[in-house]
Amino acid sequence: MRKGTETNAIRTYITAVVLFTLLQTTATAQMRLGDIITEAGFGWTIGKWAGMVDDQKVELEWKWALDKNVILSDIKAGEYRSCGIIMYVASRDEVIDVSADNQGATQTGKWRGEGNDAVLRFEQTDVQGRTEKGEAVVSKLDSETLKITMYGCDENGLRKADSQWVITMKRQGVNDNPPGAGSAAQGYTLSGNLLKDGMNGRSVHLKLVSQDGTPADEALYVATAVFNGNKVSYSVNDIKKGKYTVWLFIDANGNSRQTGPMPDSGDYVAMFDVDITKDTSRDVETWSGL
Repeated sequence: MRKGTETNAIRTYITAVVLFTLLQTTATAQMRLGDIITEAGFGWTIGKWAGMVDDQKVELEWKWALDKNVILSDIKAGEYRSCGIIMYVASRDEVIDVSADNQGATQTGKWRGEGNDAVLRFEQTDVQGRTEKGEAVVSKLDSETLKITMYGCDENGLRKADSQWVITMKRQGVNDNPPGAGSAAQGYTLSGNLLKDGMNGRSVHLKLVSQDGTPADEALYVATAVFNGNKVSYSVNDIKKGKYTVWLFIDANGNSRQTGPMPDSGDYVAMFDVDITKDTSRDVETWSGL
């Protein structure tokens, strides 16, 4: 797409968004957990995983239920079994985790993003009523491999420096990529830096659609990152070879959880076309305000 065409496309889109915002009089629809997980870039975690820790096989499964409003979790290790549910509580804007095991223990916790990692801060209560706090950090090593690092917390509730244990797990069965995603063997990475003054702590959303597509088109790949100062690095993995249009928006007014992963008045928008034939890097520093 030529530079002039890009400018016209952005101008047309901005006009449409402003008109939509002015005409919208009803409350926005409640976001599903699936929308939040997709925005945060953690959809890759869904599926079955297996690994070894202390010569013991551990099996883990996260699967969608209730039209992607909840995630059901299942952990097996020898005779041990734990089942749980992950859900989004809109009134508190929190993703919570509740589980129980076959030894009488229960666990409650909250999930958050920490860079490219998903972090569960939890409190476990055993059958005698004793409690223990900790954090589990889930890291993506590649499209077929994750790492879980378990930490205890000190008397102030802060994560301890040394981990208690680490397990590396491999995906089992069919890869649960979104429509259009490439396999591990053929996928490529789109990455780069996004620059914008005054956006510290604000999230930016990326959406790859078919070439010459609009932000309203079906997302083939998505990612979310958070500005640190005036800069943030992004990475979209496992992209199939092909031509795409990339739409980006900065949630400058901090309300994407209410409006969904689409910009509204006060946000900033950018777009570019890309031909993915290898790992590709693209930086963005020019944005249009809504």
